[in-house]
Amino acid sequence: MTAWVQSIPSRWGKGFRVLCSDRRLTAQDIALGRARRVDGIQLLAGAARGPARDRLRVIEELAPIRYLELRSPGNASLPEGLSVTLETLVLTGKVDQRLAPEGLTALRSFTGPAQAISPGEFGSQLRRLHILGWQGFRVADLPLGPRVEELEVDGAHQRISLTGLDLPRLRKLVINDVEIDSLDGMQGAPNLIHLGLHPSMKNDVSVLRELDLRPLDGARQLRWLVVGRQGRLTHVDAIAGLPNLEQVLAYESFLPSEHHEAPWAAVIPDSKNIRRLLRSAGEAHHTARRTAR
Repeated sequence: MTAWVQSIPSRWGKGFRVLCSDRRLTAQDIALGRARRVDGIQLLAGAARGPARDRLRVIEELAPIRYLELRSPGNASLPEGLSVTLETLVLTGKVDQRLAPEGLTALRSFTGPAQAISPGEFGSQLRRLHILGWQGFRVADLPLGPRVEELEVDGAHQRISLTGLDLPRLRKLVINDVEIDSLDGMQGAPNLIHLGLHPSMKNDVSVLRELDLRPLDGARQLRWLVVGRQGRLTHVDAIAGLPNLEQVLAYESFLPSEHHEAPWAAVIPDSKNIRRLLRSAGEAHHTARRTAR
């Protein structure tokens, strides 16, 4: 298939005109990009693969590039000229190179695996960070820039901590495939609007925990709270009176019944897996009590 050009919007300014291909770029593709005045490149399938580490130098022929999306670039190195123009970078699949975050001075949005980032911190332009395959413990130890507004973290089923957050501009936080014991630390995100907690999908009672919502009582802008198979929410009164609260999405057994009729309550009927987990948790509790006797 020949290359094609598509428009991709930007949340933080002018959108992008992107040259897309699912194979290695040819001279004809480059000519198309120049004719259409593209400022972005999207290389899908095997388009970024190859033996030479400098195989992405062809990108420089379309400079300046503001948007770059690479699927499985392997050991390919990014052209140095991109560091001062690139605003959005998306890396998925196999990524062997490590990037120095402070060197990407114009970057506003990054999506990519945790291992692709060297120790450091993104600059003041970064607004959105989506980390894939993170295996750390403290979210605050991620290379967060001082003006991050959206943070999404895909974990590896590990237990994590939110302590130490200092993100006064954060509006959206979504955490997937991890186990969270406490929301302590969320006080460091006082302007949060959206919080999504999607714990590990392991089918055993170890994923069920009570979650105290009191650390969110200062999030006066909070509108949406989405809770997966986390466990029972406690101290819901701490957020019930927040002036902008629109929706708390939670399973029936995890949201206390006295809040089921609240205008912001979006109650999900318990699934078969939820009911089974709750039965298993109850049996484990009774077994523990008998053993203690």
